[in-house]
Amino acid sequence: MGRPRGHQGAACARAARAGDLLQPAEIGNAIGLLAASHDFVILDAPTRLADDTLTIFDAATTILIVSTYMDVMVQNARAAVNTFGALGYRGQKPLLVVVNQGDNLPGMKRDDLERILELRVIAEIPSDWKTVSDSLNLRQPYVLAAPTAAVTRAIAGLVTELQRTDR
Repeated sequence: MGRPRGHQGAACARAARAGDLLQPAEIGNAIGLLAASHDFVILDAPTRLADDTLTIFDAATTILIVSTYMDVMVQNARAAVNTFGALGYRGQKPLLVVVNQGDNLPGMKRDDLERILELRVIAEIPSDWKTVSDSLNLRQPYVLAAPTAAVTRAIAGLVTELQRTDR
């Protein structure tokens, strides 16, 4: 991914620090600036639906739904899929599923989740508390600090899938 260029990077950094003070139009502008200077822009949107989050989803070319195999999370993901369908996103842009902590819960399998959500799971990210915690404490991305870790390989696989989807 490229780095933000000149004032665009500064504007986006200021926008990110402003957080909840941003109006939906400003969020849309910030996304546009980022998209103009980066191959991918990934936003971690809140779970609530409001004008600001709808602006994010409207601007998205692909929506990733992050879930786990825990029943409550699967039900939340199903509700999100239904909502995205009601908003007209389904069929308009890819809705894809990423399973976080994909190795934690026996019982449900990938096929089960895909059947329930009626969507494809493109990645399962394993739990790796030590690698992720060390990364946070050292303020160094684990994909750089632990390039051979399972979690890093899973993120690399996710990136590959997103690149395929983008074509």
